[in-house]
Amino acid sequence: MERRGTVPYLVVLGVLLAGAVLCLVASGMSWGTVQRADLARTEVQVTGGDLLALGRAVGLLALAAVIAVHATRRWGRRLVGGLLAAAGVVLAGQAYATMRDLPGQILRHLEGTTGGADFAGATAAAGGPIIMAVGGVGVAVAGSALAVFGPRWPSMGTRYERPAASRPSSRSGERAVWDALDRGEDPTI
Repeated sequence: MERRGTVPYLVVLGVLLAGAVLCLVASGMSWGTVQRADLARTEVQVTGGDLLALGRAVGLLALAAVIAVHATRRWGRRLVGGLLAAAGVVLAGQAYATMRDLPGQILRHLEGTTGGADFAGATAAAGGPIIMAVGGVGVAVAGSALAVFGPRWPSMGTRYERPAASRPSSRSGERAVWDALDRGEDPTI
């Protein structure tokens, strides 16, 4: 790969990797806590993966795409890039919508999983949804760049391939050796 094509290639892969890591980190972060209204006053934590399971999926998809960029070629890269762009946009939109009503989302999630238990109130941390949204935007930007510029980049096997015009056409020489073997002659003597 020539130097001019290496820099955008590495930048896109770096942005894709950073977006994947941000999505996975935000999925594991605590987005809020809720106090149960029982005698023990227990606290329940809600992670980003509990509220947005899509975040973990997009993070893993982006990590797999870092490898897929090397293994695919023209239309495969366009397909991978388009899929990443769509997934990143959807994730960023969902993270933003969740962030707008984070305490309500946390309470609704817990009431659905516990069957309507009483909760005193939710405290929310907006850092998790912001990190998730930034990761989604990073995946979407990298996916768009991959769909547009990716087909021009060399793929995994092109370094070892010769152009078809420079390959010697030794079919006739190979054929003569096989014909000699069929007649019982030893071509090595």
